[in-house]
Amino acid sequence: FMQDAQEILDMLFKVQSERLEWEPDDPQIPFMIGAWARMCKIIGPAFVDYLPYVIHPLIQAASMKPEIAIVDSVEAEQNFSEDDGWEFITLADQQKFGIKTAGL
Repeated sequence: FMQDAQEILDMLFKVQSERLEWEPDDPQIPFMIGAWARMCKIIGPAFVDYLPYVIHPLIQAASMKPEIAIVDSVEAEQNFSEDDGWEFITLADQQKFGIKTAGL
């Protein structure tokens, strides 16, 4: 499997290295983080060699400030879409707390 893993890791590194900085709402961020995490679990201690390539983007993603909103139910339906990455929970009295999860 290590031959296949090496090919996958090379592809991940290529995609990641093509960008110096990621936009906070780039939809690739959670997929890249998830892919690196899965590869880390699979290859275990051999992943240490890839840490220098993963740490900076991981820290950058962790430091992004999420967009949040507290709105009433009507405003939530009219102005915020799940397609845009917004998720809401109901607080009380028709108020909703929303967070834009795209990029988190």
